[in-house]
Amino acid sequence: MRWWARLTTRPGLRPSNLYLQEGVGQGEQILPEGFAAFVRTPAPAWEAGGRPIHGGFFWINSTGGFPIPNDAYFLASDRNRE
Repeated sequence: MRWWARLTTRPGLRPSNLYLQEGVGQGEQILPEGFAAFVRTPAPAWEAGGRPIHGGFFWINSTGGFPIPNDAYFLASDRNRE
């Protein structure tokens, strides 16, 4: 079984919610201020290469290449790992 198949929905949503709330969790600033914006901003090297699909540690959909909103961002591996 893959590691991600063992995750339940609730623990998986906690980090997502943290990014949606700009790094604030339960009224406390958990992530450095501005970090949530950093991960969803196209990385300069990828943008210069004409492929603005990667932000700071996250994949982004700025080109509309995925059937999700263009401002969506997500974590995904680039390899098929167990």
